[in-house]
Amino acid sequence: MIKVIDSVMGSNKTNWAIQYMNDNPHKKFMYITPYNKELSDRVIPQCPNLKFRFAREGQKFADFKDSLIKGHNIVATHECFKRADTEVEALLETSGYTLILDEVFDVVVDIKLAKSDVDLILNSLATIEENYLVWTDETYEGEFSNIKQMAKLRKILVFDDSFFLWLFPIELFQKFSEVYIMTYLFPAQVQKHYFDLHGIQYEYYKVSETTPKHYELIPHDGTINNDFKALINIYDGDLNDIGKMNNGLTKTWYDKPSNKANLAKLKNHIRNFFRDIHNAKFKDIIWTTYKGYKEKLKGDGYASSFVECNCRATNVYGDRTYVAYCVNLHQRPMIKRYVNMSTEQEQLWALSEMLQWIWRSAIRNGQRITLYIPSKRMRELLLQWLNNEIQLDYSFGK
Repeated sequence: MIKVIDSVMGSNKTNWAIQYMNDNPHKKFMYITPYNKELSDRVIPQCPNLKFRFAREGQKFADFKDSLIKGHNIVATHECFKRADTEVEALLETSGYTLILDEVFDVVVDIKLAKSDVDLILNSLATIEENYLVWTDETYEGEFSNIKQMAKLRKILVFDDSFFLWLFPIELFQKFSEVYIMTYLFPAQVQKHYFDLHGIQYEYYKVSETTPKHYELIPHDGTINNDFKALINIYDGDLNDIGKMNNGLTKTWYDKPSNKANLAKLKNHIRNFFRDIHNAKFKDIIWTTYKGYKEKLKGDGYASSFVECNCRATNVYGDRTYVAYCVNLHQRPMIKRYVNMSTEQEQLWALSEMLQWIWRSAIRNGQRITLYIPSKRMRELLLQWLNNEIQLDYSFGK
């Protein structure tokens, strides 16, 4: 049974994990987290007796496999872990590792290909067996070589005979003796829906600090009440007008050529929020937008304070008190359909992504922040959460 440790960011989940690993030196651990820095600056130094093996830059997956073969305790990033193949699966079969996964990761990825490219692959280069892409042209070398490699690892599902989805092998989670997933709002995550789709069982827990700096897991009581309202000052003024439409600041909105003037306006709004209204210094700022639009929105005084909107599990920006969240997140349609995610569940997913990003700022250290969220939809989701109006299903054993 997978144990999902579901509690708000900064609630001692990592402290529990470090304590658990240090208290069980007889076990073999694999600790997976989004960023190298979290491993090198925190996990490895605080677990000296476990002698974790850390993959070298440029040799990450080779080092990962070598450490697995030798039975070492392993630390690695999400991106390294996502490369796990049938050899890794076989090695895990009898190795008895405990997996600690810091934050959910992309277990389903929509591969963006033009329909003509999909047709070319299906008609000339590959076939479909049990809904998976099977590459047939062994001599092929070209722009789809990465697709060929993933297909040979049985990682590409053909959905609706028209779309390619990369899937993390669900069987891998069943090869560990224990699995702990540390996150927040797991019922809203794609990984939860992926588990449900494949009948993977899990239970919910929280971390309790029973005595100072001693942590225990307790069953989740199903509540997500919070008391952060006093720490978050949300801007409410004319600068929000740009995101008042429901589709404002979506990726589609950004991509529309007709919104070129609106992007220039949004850039001015971000600058006004940071410089004119609050006179914020670059060292006090973080802001975000979609990948590819940073250059169009960056400005004097805040250009170097950009943080990617999918940033998780890092404390690097824990002193930043002025925050601009300039996206309106929606799940990729094919992923939403594949995992049977409802519109309401998509709303909660967007909320969870936003909270993860906001918690890179000083609020994770209990400091007050000032927040600009020009998207009306995203702003209202945050207000509902702050007012404890969000309900999630924390049923056990599903």
